[in-house]
Amino acid sequence: MKRRVARLQEGEEEAIPAVFEAVLQRYLIGKPIDADQDLMREILGKGTESKDSDEEDEFGSDSDLEGMSDSDFEEEEDFKFDAKPRS
Repeated sequence: MKRRVARLQEGEEEAIPAVFEAVLQRYLIGKPIDADQDLMREILGKGTESKDSDEEDEFGSDSDLEGMSDSDFEEEEDFKFDAKPRS
């Protein structure tokens, strides 16, 4: 566990799943350590800082749908594509 945490502190994001697994194993055998909760908060905090802004930029927001009415959605549902196979 110490090596996994050290890798994580060095900035290796690939170590996150291994640390999660080790903490989960401790909980499953009934021997969690108080420091585990702090470690998990730190990991979760790091992940949400960088990835939330990336996801928002990539996917946009719900504001794209604000100007659309129910009839706009109905028109999209009624659209049929009649393609004939090549012979």
